[in-house]
Amino acid sequence: MSNVYGSYGLQQSDLIVTIGASLIFDIDCLDERGRAIDLTGYEPTMVVQTTRETLDWTEYVSVEVGKIHVHVPHKVTRDVIYPGNRTTKFQHGTWDLSLKTDTEDVLRIVYGRVEVADTNSSKAVTE
Repeated sequence: MSNVYGSYGLQQSDLIVTIGASLIFDIDCLDERGRAIDLTGYEPTMVVQTTRETLDWTEYVSVEVGKIHVHVPHKVTRDVIYPGNRTTKFQHGTWDLSLKTDTEDVLRIVYGRVEVADTNSSKAVTE
């Protein structure tokens, strides 16, 4: 997969948020030679936008050398608004994660569609 450079971001990835389950993932940040990029001093921002709410999950993102780490606890995801019962379509929206650099530039690292589900198994039942 090749990267697309521009204001949309470096990588497009879709995200499934399962209500009541922790959301944990890492983004490896390497240069063209495969070396870890030092992200010390970079400030992350992560926002999930659905038709019903905007979720600022920045506090659950940390940066270190070569890695962006996301860990949204289950106690946070359980409060995401779910659109209804199992016969209702799943809540859809968008999300993105950006880094503010030490030079005040804002780099949108990853973005994509988001789907909110009460459980992964209920999705299989309704689709």
